Amino acid sequence: MDFARIIFRDLTRNLRRTIMTITSIAVSLFVFCALMSFAKVPDQLRANANNSVRLVCRNKAGLGHGLPQAYTPKIRALPHIVAISAWNFFGSRYRRPDDTFPTIDVDVQDIEVIWPEWQIQPAALAAFRTIRRAALVAPKLMRRYGWHVGDEVALFGIQDLIPVTTQIVGVLGPKVPEDYFIFRRDYLVEMYRHFPHRVQPEYDVDFYWIKADSVSSIPSIIAEVDETFANSSYETMTDSEVGFITSFMSSLNMLFAVAKVICVIVLITMTLVAANTAAMSVRERQREVAVMRAIGFGRQRVAGILIGESLTIALIGGIVGCLAAYTMLWTADIGREIMGPIGAIRMPLIVALYGIGGSAMIGFASGAIPAVQMVRRNIVDLLRSN
Repeated sequence: MDFARIIFRDLTRNLRRTIMTITSIAVSLFVFCALMSFAKVPDQLRANANNSVRLVCRNKAGLGHGLPQAYTPKIRALPHIVAISAWNFFGSRYRRPDDTFPTIDVDVQDIEVIWPEWQIQPAALAAFRTIRRAALVAPKLMRRYGWHVGDEVALFGIQDLIPVTTQIVGVLGPKVPEDYFIFRRDYLVEMYRHFPHRVQPEYDVDFYWIKADSVSSIPSIIAEVDETFANSSYETMTDSEVGFITSFMSSLNMLFAVAKVICVIVLITMTLVAANTAAMSVRERQREVAVMRAIGFGRQRVAGILIGESLTIALIGGIVGCLAAYTMLWTADIGREIMGPIGAIRMPLIVALYGIGGSAMIGFASGAIPAVQMVRRNIVDLLRSN
């Protein structure tokens, strides 16, 4: 009988305990992967923006305050600036009050320069600049609602109760955040003028996205922009894209820290479960181990069989848990309410590798300790044990 067949035969010795252990490990890995995916969000965003030459200019008073549209030509005239675009998060719903997604109005000019990763097709870009109600939509959002290029989409502002009817003229590239819905800012300004009791659109720029000519120019641009509007009614705070992301996510730092702590607790719990199962399995088989050694099985081979059983159980549980977490996070929009325009939480491949690798290490360690202790004992003592 070969090594693998012995291991899998022994796993069915106490099938109920094996299934319960695999289930416990799978649930633990599911929780670990889900929480670690959430905790990895800032690292992923910073990694994507590390080599970016984009900057973000916002109101110094805080994210809830806007900037005047009149700042656009003044910022554009500063040295080392290649492109600029006003950006606003237009909170809206589609069909039901809970049917929402990140809706963003931007300036028509320079969007393909500032965001080349959006991969806007020339025909779609031309239509976006020509059609007043034009919209560009992320691929996943198109699939979710069954939209097609040319469809009209009616949105309704949540905060200012502004109705907006847009026409999809193109699909954004695969690297764009998956829920983005982009439409023209000048069209929104026009709609605001039909509702004079609402917020003045000229003072409703959430951010100015600025593209520098090089990474080395970023510090000087930050100083120039903020100095230009110092002591004005709307002072600015300009930062690099990495710095802005770090600042934006700082409000969630406590949640990220709690998630990491819970991950550690989950790993400790999983270790205890695996260790207890391995110890029980080895203790019940003292006489079997003694017989195997008496008929010629070496200590290393017997220990390898015992460790292999524990490792197999842990790996099966780890793979099942990781696959379940990966499937859930990539098919459900979990965390979209917390993450806002960043989108739902997705599980990166590295988290799955961490989870499966961790389960393998725990399975090996939990099986190695009782197995080594067992094979070191005298054969006669093992045969006399109960």
